[in-house]
Amino acid sequence: KCLGDEGARTSIFDFVHLRQLADNDQGALEALLADLRRSNRDDLTRLADSGDNPKALAALAPRVKGGARILGAGELINACERLEGSCASAPLDLERLRRDAQALHAVMQDLEHYLGSRTQG
Repeated sequence: KCLGDEGARTSIFDFVHLRQLADNDQGALEALLADLRRSNRDDLTRLADSGDNPKALAALAPRVKGGARILGAGELINACERLEGSCASAPLDLERLRRDAQALHAVMQDLEHYLGSRTQG
């Protein structure tokens, strides 16, 4: 999957939107990408530490979703919303919770690889 290139919008990542947030300033864009990568790494650690804990996952999903909205990352937003739904389901479906947490992890890993190719930290 391509997470976005400078000339096109994809379903995972809207690079054009980020350029606009950085006011087309390359230095600001690089700083924004580095901040996003740090935040994504922190959230990946939190996700791993949450295990199967629905309360911890329910607290993490909106945080990740907020960043995803800034990115214009539709697939990441959808993964967060699926996980939120799994956390809120009664009775708790542990298989669904695990599957949705793994799906969120996969999209976040895609983002990490993309940001890693764009930043030096």
